[in-house]
Amino acid sequence: MSAPPAVVVGGTGFFGKLVVDELGGSPSVGVLSRSGGCDQHDEDELRRRLAGARVVVHAAGPYQGLAPTVAKVAVELGLHYVDLADDAAFLARVGELHESAVGAGVALLPGMSTVPGLARIFARRLRPHVPGAERTRVAFAPGLRGQRGEATFRSAISVAGRPLTVTGGGRHGWSEPLWVPFPEPVGPRLTYVAAEVGEDLEVRAGAELAWIGRFLARLARVRARFGRPRLEAWTPLFRALCRPLSLFGSTKGAVLVEVSGPESARALAVVSAQGGERLPAAPAAIAARALLSGEVHGAGLLPAEGWMNPDRFLLELKRRGFAIFERPGADPWDAWEPA
Repeated sequence: MSAPPAVVVGGTGFFGKLVVDELGGSPSVGVLSRSGGCDQHDEDELRRRLAGARVVVHAAGPYQGLAPTVAKVAVELGLHYVDLADDAAFLARVGELHESAVGAGVALLPGMSTVPGLARIFARRLRPHVPGAERTRVAFAPGLRGQRGEATFRSAISVAGRPLTVTGGGRHGWSEPLWVPFPEPVGPRLTYVAAEVGEDLEVRAGAELAWIGRFLARLARVRARFGRPRLEAWTPLFRALCRPLSLFGSTKGAVLVEVSGPESARALAVVSAQGGERLPAAPAAIAARALLSGEVHGAGLLPAEGWMNPDRFLLELKRRGFAIFERPGADPWDAWEPA
């Protein structure tokens, strides 16, 4: 049996299910998962299950240490490829398939989540308004309600206390607290440095309950100094603790991208009053739909900021029910509307 036009590998996971829903749901979208008997590391199995598709979305993280097997098989079969990866090493491994993808006439769109995909697209729109733009800062404000999968938890806490090697200086993950003023209804969040994606892109995250961030920051300091505890091993415990805590949270969510220069700054934010957990999955779904409709031109590794006009991307987010805000410097937030 031939696969549907779009197939989501990891389609039963937390973000995978959201991508499937954004694309119209099963059975119009193929779903491959470990629970469904598909091993993402088995090339022969992937070739059999993906035959006949046009686009494959790889949502089976975490991506740290993962081989680009799904991307490799997609290129071999002549399929366009999208993933939600935020791990620099994994993104580099996918990038090594560029020449093969060019030869196959297919596009590679890795990193189509909030980081680096959405961040790069927003930054492209902001940079012309910031003379001498030097750095991009991304800040996340996820809601606490709603259970993330184990892979999502593991990926989030694994950075706490780990060295940030891009800029050096002894910096580590989940450090340097900073209050970030998100638009309402999210409001100010206490955020911490969570990652660096290149020298010009800093990633911050802030828990809905500030004390959770402070607690994780203390654990991060201990790990940075002594090399322990290995927080990834605590993933089941953190998930169990967050279940009752979710009763005190919401599904509000926001992502803020700010580009700064020597004398000015400008920011864009996308906000959801409810269902904020959909944000990280939306860029991948937008990318997959654009590939299916033939809107994406070119083959090989395509930069996130190059395959779609930023204003068109903002419009796609708005059509999905997200609110978009923009502000120069420290001015009040203004609602973004298409021209």
